[in-house]
Amino acid sequence: MEENVILEGYQKNIEAYLLKSKIFAFMSSSEGFPNVIGEALSAGLPVIAYDCTAGPRDMIESDKNGFLIPLFDEALFREKLEYLITNEEEREKMGRYAKQSIATFEPEHICEKYYRFITTGNADVPSAHTT
Repeated sequence: MEENVILEGYQKNIEAYLLKSKIFAFMSSSEGFPNVIGEALSAGLPVIAYDCTAGPRDMIESDKNGFLIPLFDEALFREKLEYLITNEEEREKMGRYAKQSIATFEPEHICEKYYRFITTGNADVPSAHTT
C-alpha cells in the first residue's frame, strides 16, 4: 500500500489536501459535530461516514452528498468507497451537491435559526426578523 497511500502526519493547511482529493472517508465511530466533514463538503467532496450517534447525520444526506454507513459495517463502507472511486460521474454529482448542502451551516443561516428558536421556541418557524 505504500505506493498508493501516503500518511502525511499533522498538517496545518488541510484545505490544500481537501482540494486535491476526490472523496472523503471518515471512519470515526463516535462524534459530536465533526468540523472536518463540513470542510470536506465545502471542498466539494462526497463523504462516506459511519452513522454514529451524532454528527455525520447532521451534514450527510445519504445518496446525495455522500453515504451514511451503519456503524462498523466495514463491508458496506468498502462497497460505497469502491463505488465512488469507480463512478466519476456520480462522485462529481455528489461533490456538487456537497458544496450546496453545507451552505445551510453558514453563519447567517445558523444565526437566523437561533433567533427564531429564541423568539418562537421553534427554529423551523418562519420569522418576521429581517437581516
